[in-house]
Amino acid sequence: SQNNSLNPKITSNYPAFLYYQPTVIFEFKNINLGFLYSHQSTGSRISILDYSGEYRFDSKINSNAFGILSEVKLNPEKILSFRLYSELGVAKTKLNLIEFFKVYDETLLNDKYAFESYNYYFEPGIKISYPNNHFCFEFNLGYLKQFGKETLTGKEVLTNELGDKIKPDWSGFRCGLSVYLLLFH
Repeated sequence: SQNNSLNPKITSNYPAFLYYQPTVIFEFKNINLGFLYSHQSTGSRISILDYSGEYRFDSKINSNAFGILSEVKLNPEKILSFRLYSELGVAKTKLNLIEFFKVYDETLLNDKYAFESYNYYFEPGIKISYPNNHFCFEFNLGYLKQFGKETLTGKEVLTNELGDKIKPDWSGFRCGLSVYLLLFH
């Protein structure tokens, strides 16, 4: 606000970030089945810093998910392959909050809080792939929908200012570029 002479800065505010997803796929004539693991993360930082001290509030959140994958080949005989896919799995979310406050050389606050939850997800979408020798290049576009009602809990349940329980929500569009190795090809 205009009356705040300290002028706090938000240096990051939960930006979209790369996600990692190793997958094992068993290929059949018109369908593929597989298992996958995915990791995604983001975070936020609010900070104030000058000659007299520093205040910092970091929020780091990540998800590790395990799921099953199914794909239906739309044109199995073509080099440029189109497939409809769906993933179904469980995601463990971890949230770490770190609050730090220092005036001159004295640390007045250095608190850390950890919360986690388990929820489920479903992601349908489409993939376009192009094989080249023992490698395959792939583009995917899908929408991940998280469901389940588990809230973020640690030593206590995380709530907002109104007392409502907070749960993570990783729902949103997924766009990916992949390169993978074709074994037994």
